[in-house]
Amino acid sequence: MRIEQIRSFISVYETGSFTAAADKLYTRQPVITKHIVQLERELGCPLFTRTTRKVAPTRAGDAFYEKAREALLLLDRGIAEVKALEETMRTSLHVGYVYLYMDSLTTAWSREFAQANPDAHISISEASFEKVIEGLTDGSLDCAFLGVTSENLIPAYLGRTLILQMGEIIVVGKTHRLAGRGHVTAEDLLTENFVYPTQKPTSVNSIVMKDFEDRRRTLHSTVVQFESSAMKLVEIGAGIIDLPAKSPVNTEHVACIPYDSDCVISYYFVWNRGNEKPLFTRFRDYISTEAETAALVPRGNPLP
Repeated sequence: MRIEQIRSFISVYETGSFTAAADKLYTRQPVITKHIVQLERELGCPLFTRTTRKVAPTRAGDAFYEKAREALLLLDRGIAEVKALEETMRTSLHVGYVYLYMDSLTTAWSREFAQANPDAHISISEASFEKVIEGLTDGSLDCAFLGVTSENLIPAYLGRTLILQMGEIIVVGKTHRLAGRGHVTAEDLLTENFVYPTQKPTSVNSIVMKDFEDRRRTLHSTVVQFESSAMKLVEIGAGIIDLPAKSPVNTEHVACIPYDSDCVISYYFVWNRGNEKPLFTRFRDYISTEAETAALVPRGNPLP
């Protein structure tokens, strides 16, 4: 039993005519006749009585009509929902990032792209590095912005565009013992207590963490619920925090000191190479063009 047979049956039932049913379905009368004959053969009984003057449903036809109409309604509704879902998927873009690595630069680029594509549904969500990689792999994320201390941390099967390279800064209260320093190293921070909002970074995305790990030293830290809470603790001297050098610091009550290290953070736009969604392709090309135009990645030596 095929859907076109059911459509033909319902049209004949509702119009009382094979010819009118054919006109309604934009086909020829012999096609409608063939569909009804096939349906009657499969059901094992006649669905209509035919005379030279009219076509009338049999008792079997009446019984079948209600269920057939209900089934067709459900099928049509399902088809519409699938098409709507496909349209949403086609016009949606899911962007992931790890805390601190959706910086003011790429946030502005994403906003500008959204303004240029008002019919697109663009969502941006934060997750751990592991969850972002998982999302890129299983397709729940179209792309992501990641800062890493080594490119090797990004799986080889993912595409990537390098946006910029940068070091880190150490943010301390203005009365902190390090506040007047021109720069600091890991050795200067061994006894300090770091404070982080939401989650503690790792050696994957923090230069300080990587330097401590390489030295087999323990970094003392506290995790608080809000970014404002972390910065307030820094302001009063109850902790310090390390941030990517390009991160905006929205308070005048702290000092930002360059952190001296051989390591840099490489900030990437990353995607699944199998993603062929047209909207994603446009977004990827847009980000790549903006990064190239901004020329944030130096040719030769990386930024300290």
